[in-house]
Amino acid sequence: MCIELDFDIRKFSGASLFIDNNFHILFINKMPPDRQGFTLAHELGHLVMHNAPRPDDPLEKEADRFASEFLMPSRDIKPYLSNLSMEKLANLKLHWRTSMQSILEKAYTLGTINERQRRNFWMKMGKKGYR
Repeated sequence: MCIELDFDIRKFSGASLFIDNNFHILFINKMPPDRQGFTLAHELGHLVMHNAPRPDDPLEKEADRFASEFLMPSRDIKPYLSNLSMEKLANLKLHWRTSMQSILEKAYTLGTINERQRRNFWMKMGKKGYR
């Protein structure tokens, strides 16, 4: 079961609650649909791979990797990640139906952009209010 609520906390995206082995509840904060898809995939990663992790748990990063690969398989998206620009990120967002931020992080993970480029994109997105 998935419940969408407005938690009025920007840094909270979602959480999984394990009732027993057969019943799980996902709580998702109100957010744009592109972010919501990644959050749902992240929580699915927890359901598939983990038992009730804590927010500071290293399993959070593992669930992020699961969500990233689930939504944007490396072998499929990598050819699209060369010569990135803000416009290209916006177009890829529409195609892959996930956030520009998650596509940016995928590009960095796959080595199609370097740390300096990654930082510059994050600054540009921050200035435009995309974060």
